[in-house]
Amino acid sequence: AANGAAVTQFAIASAAIGNTAHDNNITSRYSFADGQKDNFYDHASITLKAGQTPPANNVLITFDYFSHSAANSYFSVDSYTNVDYADIPAFTSPTTGTRKELRDCVDFRPYKGFANGDTTTTPIAGAIQKQDDMPDAKVQMSANVAYYLPRKDKLTLTKDRVLKVIEGVSTEDPNLPADDEDSMTLYNLDIPAYTFNASDVDTQYIDNRRFTMRDIGKIEKRVDTLEYYTALTLLEKEANDVSIKDSATNTERFKNGIMVDSFNGHNIGDVSNEDFKAAIDFEMKELRPAFSSDSFMFTHDSSGSSANTAKTGDLITLAYSSANLVVQPLASNTEIINPYGTTQLNGQLILNPPNDVWMAEDGRPTVLINLENLNDHWVQGNENGFGKQWDDWSFAWSGVQVNDDNLIKSRKTSMTSNTVSRFATITSQNKTRTGIISTKPPETIKRSVGNRSVSISVIPYIRGQKIQFLANGVKPNATFYPYFDNTLVTANTKPAYILTYSANTLSANSGVFNSRAGEQVTLTHTSSGATGTALYQNSTSILISDLIQQVTMSGAFLNTPVLGEVITFYSDSDKATATATGTLQAYVAATFKLTVNSISGTIASTNYANGASWSTGQSITVSATGGFATGEVYQGVGAAKSNGNISAVGSATPTFSAALTADRHGVVGGELTIPATTFRAGEKLFRLTDSSTDTVASTDSVAEKVFRVQGLLESRSGRISSTRPMESKRENVKEKHTTQDTINRISTSTNWINPLSQTFLVDRNENPNGIYASSVDIFFSSIDATLPVTLQLRPVVNEFPSSSAILPFSEVTLNASETTANSTAPSAATSSTFTRFTFESPVYLYPDEYAIVLTSSSTSYVVHVANLGETVKNTVDTKVSQQPFVSAFYQPQNSSVWQANVEKQMMFKVNHCNFDTGSHSVYLSSNAEPLSGNTAGINYDVFKLSTSELSFSNTSIGYSFKGIDESKTVASAANRTAQIDSTWTSFSANRNITLTAQKKTVAAVATTGLTTYSANNVYLRAILKSNDSKVSPAIDVSRINFIAIENQVNRGSIANSDIVITNGGTNYSVPILTFTGGGGTDAAASATLTANVITGITVTAGGSGYYETPTLTITDTTSGTEADATATVQSELGSNGGNAKTRYITRRVTLEDGFDAQDLKVMLNAYKPKDTDIKVYYRVHNADDSDDFETKPYVLMTQQTDSNRISANESDIHEYAFKSPDDVITYTSSGVTYDKFKTFAIKIVLGSASSAIIPKVKDLKAIALDF
Repeated sequence: AANGAAVTQFAIASAAIGNTAHDNNITSRYSFADGQKDNFYDHASITLKAGQTPPANNVLITFDYFSHSAANSYFSVDSYTNVDYADIPAFTSPTTGTRKELRDCVDFRPYKGFANGDTTTTPIAGAIQKQDDMPDAKVQMSANVAYYLPRKDKLTLTKDRVLKVIEGVSTEDPNLPADDEDSMTLYNLDIPAYTFNASDVDTQYIDNRRFTMRDIGKIEKRVDTLEYYTALTLLEKEANDVSIKDSATNTERFKNGIMVDSFNGHNIGDVSNEDFKAAIDFEMKELRPAFSSDSFMFTHDSSGSSANTAKTGDLITLAYSSANLVVQPLASNTEIINPYGTTQLNGQLILNPPNDVWMAEDGRPTVLINLENLNDHWVQGNENGFGKQWDDWSFAWSGVQVNDDNLIKSRKTSMTSNTVSRFATITSQNKTRTGIISTKPPETIKRSVGNRSVSISVIPYIRGQKIQFLANGVKPNATFYPYFDNTLVTANTKPAYILTYSANTLSANSGVFNSRAGEQVTLTHTSSGATGTALYQNSTSILISDLIQQVTMSGAFLNTPVLGEVITFYSDSDKATATATGTLQAYVAATFKLTVNSISGTIASTNYANGASWSTGQSITVSATGGFATGEVYQGVGAAKSNGNISAVGSATPTFSAALTADRHGVVGGELTIPATTFRAGEKLFRLTDSSTDTVASTDSVAEKVFRVQGLLESRSGRISSTRPMESKRENVKEKHTTQDTINRISTSTNWINPLSQTFLVDRNENPNGIYASSVDIFFSSIDATLPVTLQLRPVVNEFPSSSAILPFSEVTLNASETTANSTAPSAATSSTFTRFTFESPVYLYPDEYAIVLTSSSTSYVVHVANLGETVKNTVDTKVSQQPFVSAFYQPQNSSVWQANVEKQMMFKVNHCNFDTGSHSVYLSSNAEPLSGNTAGINYDVFKLSTSELSFSNTSIGYSFKGIDESKTVASAANRTAQIDSTWTSFSANRNITLTAQKKTVAAVATTGLTTYSANNVYLRAILKSNDSKVSPAIDVSRINFIAIENQVNRGSIANSDIVITNGGTNYSVPILTFTGGGGTDAAASATLTANVITGITVTAGGSGYYETPTLTITDTTSGTEADATATVQSELGSNGGNAKTRYITRRVTLEDGFDAQDLKVMLNAYKPKDTDIKVYYRVHNADDSDDFETKPYVLMTQQTDSNRISANESDIHEYAFKSPDDVITYTSSGVTYDKFKTFAIKIVLGSASSAIIPKVKDLKAIALDF
């Protein structure tokens, strides 16, 4: 029984004849009705089933029921005390068959009193009880509701043969989590909000069957083509079969022409029309609003992150200490690294940033495939085609999941698999287009990367940006020439600036800046305010790049400077001789200060300056350059502050096109500025070569690196896993190709060497998940005085160290001054006797064999080795024995295949990371400026966190974020903190996340400079979890980016750009502007006066619903003195333009000769949620009309479908029919009335008051009719 109000529910426990021992149970003969009706609770009943024998004697019936303790009030889930949630009954309507779970209802139905009860007291026997609490239409209810949420998971098999569940995020409409790149997905799991039984979980089996790539290609192309043309043919047939009758005669109207658009792509839409503003979802085959997209990078918030996490280089992991993995502590002999003196001066090149994650949108991409003209928007669409293909940031850039949630279905209304529905779907509720969905165009070029794929049918440009570079180990004192993508870029390159520096050993890290490990730090000069990025540091100097100076002028600016303009500095008052240029980043007018970046040349005191916005008559001069000078230079704050003193600076600030010359140590650095829309995205080789023509055969020294401008990287290769691809290095600088392995080498040159190598094992038994290597210790017997030495970790291929492949993060070059030698007493326990090569980020090693490789152009580097059986150095009779997990030694040679020497072992230590375990949080703050360079604020309705990460069977990464609602006002850093979300929202990375309400970021730049509070508008939390101290989940900060997408839609509102003043009038003092007509309401505007003439109109309220042309009336409060002011409002009825943000326009359709039409009918299958609009327009043209088709106005069509028909969810697709206003089309042009047309076009306008809730059109059928 239930306390308080409760549902009455009868159920037969048993029915028996005879005694109470139930020796003859006849329950199966009867059917049971619980008495529930649509409007009240009736008495329950049992009915003898047809064909069953009635009992001969009395029947004993036992039953359970829910009792009622009050006549009024309602029943809810809380009414069922002492009843399991799963046992709360359901109600199936006896009239409609609709099933409702009572646990999900607020139930006000009254009940009928017991038949044998009292007829004078409540409840009255046999009567329906009075329900005073029954709500009506005027009553408002409020309640706190707690409910379960569904979730989608993936069941995977890791490469270690361990089953692993990847949990998604519980939401009302959950998405599948992204695949684990190191696992094979077996099942997609759809877990209902309350899982009653294991069988309630919907499972989608992923068929990982094995085919050859050729088989897969053939099958996929056939299926794609079949789906595409089948869907299109069915739509055309559906349009042809539509019955359209004349309203007067009831006869079938003749179809003179049919146009259909299944929204497979942009082959029907008039994308070359400047008014075209709509997007198509190629995957879901639907028309939707146009959109804008952008991307933000993140900065690691070290102060907020857990002390149990760490950022090393670009990798964020759990915090770790270093421990020995493999140790070979014995020495009995020595080995020269480069005994032949080969001069392979192939240096190490470090780039910052190491790659790019976003493309340029200000250049038209290259289209490689355009079958059926589906990619016409990229070929000729406005805005270079961007914003026209929904999810292009995934399909053409960051990748889509291969194992996606491709079950096209609605979530079950019943949460248990033990019940089935008893009503069927009628035909009109299940249109053809929702039955066959072609998810891809019939021809495309795809690149599969792990469990994601990306189309490379469209190649965008690389965005304009700066890259700092540093080459180590190149030819000393040589001049180098920069080539990017085989193009000489000297004009875009400038060398680093040299500072003579002495470290403050009492400061953090002894005053040494960690400039090598992917963390080129920004140095700030105390007295001048100058900043720069440190590329390299030795004991006496620093190389810096990306200089920013705060220049002080001698007086006020003649005109107001404009941010982003180029400022030129001159040595003469006539401004004829330029000495430097820079870009204005910020200014302070009151103190005459200019913050200048991208500086080329030397800014000197008494220089004259002007920018594009300044008059050339500007006579003020530079009073303080703000450049680096003698004095303190530092990085960091507080206890983390590293600092030292500059005793001298370069005599001149570097300029573009200046020579890149290596120092005596073989080090050269600088800055490359990549111009926008010049190079196509992809893998681009940046090379520094001493050959001015980049002729490989004449090259003596080179340093090169692939700069990857891609949203998705191939970071897995066999058993090698990382957040970045493996590097490949040429074995011979005079040959273009790389040698894959020593056995299959093809070379006519002898100027190569198989370098000295030592292999070691990562044992599977001790390290089943692998390990992260943090550093390698090498014991040198002697070193060079000047030239550097390089260490690399390479995979073992065909039982030999790879001749070219290098594990990511594992190449380290040390200058001679950074190495240590001990020829007499090397000891694994004494740090002063070995040289530590610390990797810029931890290097993940799967259980396997790997090679330590040492290279140098010097013959002076000698390492300690141990030969089995020989006496250990500095001992009397201790013999060298085989050390655990130490494999083979490979002596350097250049005449044949490497030979493994198992009798010799190099003296070394491999150190691994010993991670903290448990769950710990790391925080990331979004950068102020998006990657597009857009300085305005960004609003977004959808986002995607694109990541490159590592995770293992017993580790995980969980993401959540905080953002700023679009309605919030942010004007300071403190205000930003107050306005950002108070709670974290969890989500899955590498998936599109649709928000329920729009969020925003603040404009990055104000009038005079950067807006500091525009950073951290998206605050990201990643929870790193590991149960194995040998491994940690890892996030690559150089790759993680937040893609923000905004739907461009309004609801017939009016903007300033929609109003054109045709006459300013006269004698106005206080103008009154009134909008009437046009189908809309609530628009308002004000006027700007100049000498009583209206010179500007500002919309103060855009209103809504203006889908036709409103009239703007201008009066004045003085009434009678004003005259003649007029203005027009642009609307969708004009021949061009309009006030809608989203409009789809078809290409013109020309009917066959002799088939001119008199009318049009348009039908759409669409998802139309509440408070959204879909409007359809047409324009027509008669062949005899001399006016151009493009000059014809549009006409709004009349919706025949009920205007109140809306969609409950995205699977609720309805058909909407539109007709011409008068059921016949006529128009007048140049005094002639035409009652037929040969050419027509259709325009669809999508409207919504909220960009987070938008309509979508599944298909279009336009039929030209005759009588």
